[in-house]
Parts: sequence; structure tokens; C-alpha cells
Amino acid sequence: MKTMLTIAALLAASLATTAPAQADPTTISLGVHYADLDLNSEAGIRALDRRISNAAATACGIPSSADRDGKRAVKQCRAEARERAASQRQVAIALSRGATVTTLAAAR
Repeated sequence: MKTMLTIAALLAASLATTAPAQADPTTISLGVHYADLDLNSEAGIRALDRRISNAAATACGIPSSADRDGKRAVKQCRAEARERAASQRQVAIALSRGATVTTLAAAR
């Protein structure tokens, strides 16, 4: 069983000040370990959610409090990172409960 989720965040905070031709965000991936958590309990799931949120915050950075556009971009980045981790989170919880999970990959 995998004991780590991967959080991928598109760093869009710098997009607000860059030219459209340079609007190619950087992807950062961080691992979130959960082998020490009991994902059969609400406390374990809350701890996993905190770790996912912390990883998203780390990957997306902290904007200046004076930079409204940067704050908005970081908030969006964090939300997208948590969204990207949501399916991995669900798989981890299902596996901890003994479910069989089938993963399909599709190219776009």
C-alpha cells in the first residue's frame, strides 16, 4: 500500500505580474506521508487533511500582504493543489478500509 500522497501545485502567483507569453506556471510536487495515521478514524482523516493543506501552502508560497493579486493567485493555487490531491486522498482512505481500488489513467 502506498503511504504517501503527491501534492502538485501550479505556482500561479507570479502570473499576475508576468506577460501572457511567459504564463507557463511551474509545477511543484510534494509528498504527504500518512503511514502513521489511522484513516479509519475521523481524527486520522482530519490529520491527513491538515497535512494536505500544509503541503499545498508550502508548494504555493505566501504572498505579500500588500499584494492583492498575489494573494488571490496563492489562494487559487492552494485550492487547486487540494483538488488535485482529493482523488489520492479518497484512495488512501478506501484502501485503509479494505476496499479494492482500480485506477484508470487517461491522456489528454
